[in-house]
Amino acid sequence: MRLTLALALLATPAFAEGYDGSYYWQGSDPVSGCDRTQYNDGSIQISDNQIFFIESSCKLANPTALRDMPEGTLFDAVCSGEGEVWAERMMIYSTYDGLAVLSRGAARTYSRCE
Repeated sequence: MRLTLALALLATPAFAEGYDGSYYWQGSDPVSGCDRTQYNDGSIQISDNQIFFIESSCKLANPTALRDMPEGTLFDAVCSGEGEVWAERMMIYSTYDGLAVLSRGAARTYSRCE
């Protein structure tokens, strides 16, 4: 019983902490994209199980590992922005220099800020 519980805990996917950091959209300028004092709609930040976009943010919950794809995690996201609140599924996937975020028919790749 203890072995089964220990294996289950080891198999539980990491929460969003593995993705923590600041990122800029690969289609934007990395200097302005990583400068948190400038407005840049191509920048995101992940911290404390939340993903922050320029005018909205989402709380990431219920991480689910992807079969045979250890670089990615599927989340239930509760988002808010511009006076609205909504729920959606969101996948975050590590790439060679950052990550990809897929949600609601959109996919964007981001590079990690230095």
